[in-house]
Amino acid sequence: MRRFTETQKWDDQWFRELPGSHKLVFLYILDRCNNAGFWEVDLSALAFHTKLEAKHSDGAFKALERGLQGASGWVWVRNFLRHQKNDELNPANPAHRQIISLLREQSERFPESQIAISKGASKGLPSPIGKGKGKGKGKGKGNGKEWEPTPLQIRVGKLLGRRGSTKWSEKEIEALEALGDPAEEDMELLHEFYDAIIEPDQDHRRTALLTLLNNWNGEVDKARAFRLSNRHR
Repeated sequence: MRRFTETQKWDDQWFRELPGSHKLVFLYILDRCNNAGFWEVDLSALAFHTKLEAKHSDGAFKALERGLQGASGWVWVRNFLRHQKNDELNPANPAHRQIISLLREQSERFPESQIAISKGASKGLPSPIGKGKGKGKGKGKGNGKEWEPTPLQIRVGKLLGRRGSTKWSEKEIEALEALGDPAEEDMELLHEFYDAIIEPDQDHRRTALLTLLNNWNGEVDKARAFRLSNRHR
């Protein structure tokens, strides 16, 4: 997944004076948060990827309060949408519709984040999206024809045992479009993870396709950690 980065942050006195470990945590969250700037806190994945000890990451969260806000196991990057050139959300844009959906999911945790939803978005989303001939859309959507999923939809749907004949919702299609082309390594990790037998009290895999798509990076992190833990047994 490609994202914009604000190169001038290195000239910002606040960021410049942060310890290296704090900078690393901030950059990690920027890479792992979803398209609306929300990251479901996963300290084990953070420690695995950054090699930071818990005491360093704990201190980083406190020092980064200027740019981050935490609530109920989640973190919100306040200026994420602005730096990604998405501060003016357009509900006619499929990628923006997914962002609007992600923002609304977090309305109770982060009321301030709802300011990012434009007046046009608050009036509701247009329907249907279109004929669905795009890379991420199943053929036959909105044109009266029988549902025909794309190969990518079939492959992603199999993660949760979904049949190819099961029609995707508009929000699921938009979330996949916003995700782009998942890396082959990530797909293999997730299939290995979701095909594994895990004890119920230790099974934290996603059960809803939309939730999986909206938290794709975090789930890939879990899958990678799962593979490594099995290798060391």
